[in-house]
Amino acid sequence: MTETFARLLAKREQQGFDDEYLRLADAYEAEHPHSEVPAVFRGAYALAHDDAQQALAQAKQAFSLRPLNFEVWQLLVRCYEALGDVRHLAYFEALCKKFYEVPLHLDLQEGYLEESMGMLSLGLGIGNYAPFAKARVRLVDGKPKTGRGIYVGEFFPRFYARPEAWFWVGCYEGREDLEAKGWIAERGKEEPGFVDRCGGEFVFDTMKAQEVQDVTVEPDGAPVLVPLAGKTAGQTVRFSKEDGSDLVASEDAESHLGKWSFDFYRIEQPTRIQAEAPFVLGTPIELRHSPRRHPVVLHLLVDALSWSIVRERGYCDVPNILRFFSQGVIFDQNFSTSEYTFPSFVAIESGMYPHHNQIFNEHAAYELAPEYVTMSEQMKRLGYYCATLTGMNDGIYTGAARGFDRIIGNGYDTPAFEGVERAIRQLEAFSECDQYLMLHMMDVHVWSARSFHLPLAAQTKLPLEKRLRGGNCADASVYISGCDVYREANLAGIHAADRSLGVLFDYLESHYAPGDYVVNLYSDHGASIFDDTPYLLSDHHVGAALMARGAGIPARGIVRDEVTSSLDLYAILAKEAGFDVPETADSNLPAALGGRARRYVISNTLYPGQIYRCAIRTLDHEFQMRSHEFVDEDGTVDLRKIDTELYERNHPELSSGHLRIEDAALQKEFLDVLHAHTATIDRGGDQWPSMLAARPEWFGAAERKERRG
Repeated sequence: MTETFARLLAKREQQGFDDEYLRLADAYEAEHPHSEVPAVFRGAYALAHDDAQQALAQAKQAFSLRPLNFEVWQLLVRCYEALGDVRHLAYFEALCKKFYEVPLHLDLQEGYLEESMGMLSLGLGIGNYAPFAKARVRLVDGKPKTGRGIYVGEFFPRFYARPEAWFWVGCYEGREDLEAKGWIAERGKEEPGFVDRCGGEFVFDTMKAQEVQDVTVEPDGAPVLVPLAGKTAGQTVRFSKEDGSDLVASEDAESHLGKWSFDFYRIEQPTRIQAEAPFVLGTPIELRHSPRRHPVVLHLLVDALSWSIVRERGYCDVPNILRFFSQGVIFDQNFSTSEYTFPSFVAIESGMYPHHNQIFNEHAAYELAPEYVTMSEQMKRLGYYCATLTGMNDGIYTGAARGFDRIIGNGYDTPAFEGVERAIRQLEAFSECDQYLMLHMMDVHVWSARSFHLPLAAQTKLPLEKRLRGGNCADASVYISGCDVYREANLAGIHAADRSLGVLFDYLESHYAPGDYVVNLYSDHGASIFDDTPYLLSDHHVGAALMARGAGIPARGIVRDEVTSSLDLYAILAKEAGFDVPETADSNLPAALGGRARRYVISNTLYPGQIYRCAIRTLDHEFQMRSHEFVDEDGTVDLRKIDTELYERNHPELSSGHLRIEDAALQKEFLDVLHAHTATIDRGGDQWPSMLAARPEWFGAAERKERRG
């Protein structure tokens, strides 16, 4: 612990809020410009002098730097309590309760009840698997009760209250009974068994929407499509002219809505829509093309596709992907920022490393700051209709998907064949507007066979001894080591995804001119299953896919002489669509597309309760580093003691391709890169005692298990 930090802690404890206290805070800030510490201490000073507004300004500054920090939360609780802001008070009290067992003191006031329960649910919840809520707060017999639940037939709560429409959760219907899915969801939304067992299959239809009862839709020179959903079973709406006169024959003017499920209506003239009770109006979709846009921009996220494995196997497993993107650009040396989906997805969507966008802790439902503009927000600003047609809904609580108009998704079972069919139907149904579409496909991802079904080929093609070996593994997917059954499952998933995507590629080529579409295919990370001993940042694990084809993309084929990062998709889309990359982004336009080649790419882990790992790669070398201390809940870590190793990559005489080397000058060069990269998260020895004392039992458990293994 530095002397300045120790003195500030002591003076705060003794209520010594004098001029020397402020001088110490200034001195600490000069030495640590990226730290939340000075603002936290200044906030305490302001509260001690009865200036809650100034304290809140300091607390917000600290929050912008370290949004998942216990001391910051406690300061915000005191500020919002003093200012009577029940909404924000509920959220930060809930975070303190969830992570550090601080009792809730919030008084649920009349008039703020629903919103307070929503914010409590967010603070007590997790950042992924929307619309499922780990800790949904409800009123039972007049008292708040917490339990698992689902948001459906209602709006998601959100941290940043802004005037534009927000996500309303419905049920995705095919051509079945209008009330079928709503009936199921209503009975299951508060049933723990439904939450636990039906999350993979049940598909939700989430749209930007508002609740209305009498609304007039006025097209502006082009037809519009309006999505409508009912809030009750058997609900009808009536369509009429703007002045209330009949639009069609009176007996035909009404339409039935499915409870909690959307249907679309085409409107070509000013039209009034009314009902006896409120219904849901999705954001209207203008049917108009623009020469400044492409008719189709398609993002294909093939979750857990290890491009390193694909390359090692001579690309034989992806014939359709290889054929299609050989007429564009395939980045052969691409690496993800992180080892699993939650931080990787937000990093890709924001173009920022997880410790810069601050979305890395899946245990917290924390929304990306509004000043960070996601890819979908950029495309929405350009006038595209933005929709995710299959996905895990990981971007809702975090805000990573907030630019989309529609998100069709479920917990984890999102096969490519369903996404491809939805995409083709979408392209045909919405052909009159410019579309930005995303498919998040999970065919390739493996989970423990102890808990999840294996792909059919993995069940049938292996002898019993190979089928059983590793089957009782209960580890998270990132720790599943090389076993025949998981390798077979992974390859079966790759074949399935490639086969399905081939249908989509054929459709695009036969229905669109080459200059009318853009397709980007990528993965968020690779897989550990081809490593005998899992290393979270191995070539197999973070060697990810990245490729592009379409308008403005040169036919370069496989690019082997440039390293790229999954972050670079942001800059690639910016070039394709014509928007500017924000200064806050860490994304880079590759040289193969007219930008500048990266000197190196960085992959790292930032999982609370585990050690920090970082791998820095160039075309020829790899630098590996691991900390001695654990990453804290707020994403900071003490890096005073680290272990490092330096390798030559792609060594022809070694099957692993990696030869450990000693090179002092090169080692120093990589260390300089490491220190610059970790400047905002390296806390040194200055750790808040309150956070250290409150660490739960699971902190460090994964690392201890790995060391025992």
